[in-house]
Amino acid sequence: GSDYVPFLAAGIVVGGVNTGAGGIKSVNERDQYSAILGIGNGGIANAAYDPCYHQQCDTITNINPFSYEKVVKAAAHAMEYLGRLNDLEKWLYPQGRTKNFQFLKPNHLYNFHNDPDFIWA
Repeated sequence: GSDYVPFLAAGIVVGGVNTGAGGIKSVNERDQYSAILGIGNGGIANAAYDPCYHQQCDTITNINPFSYEKVVKAAAHAMEYLGRLNDLEKWLYPQGRTKNFQFLKPNHLYNFHNDPDFIWA
């Protein structure tokens, strides 16, 4: 995701719950969701998780209520968990804070999981 890069580049704390964004759903993932949600409800294999990601159709009318509820509950749980930690900074930055935010390009579309332009210092 890149929606938060300008904030991160400015040194503003960011966070969120990843729902797939522009990723591709595998056959295995489709089958896992079908087993949980019922046959035919696991989505489409080899298709984008969210074909509207960063597109004109990426609006509030495109929200899946089931997924939305799960994401909201996950975010609430994460915030409560983090709020109860005795030393949040040490938990977040066990090796110290990253020092390379100034190198981030606000208009670059980053994939923070494997983008070579984003290296933790």
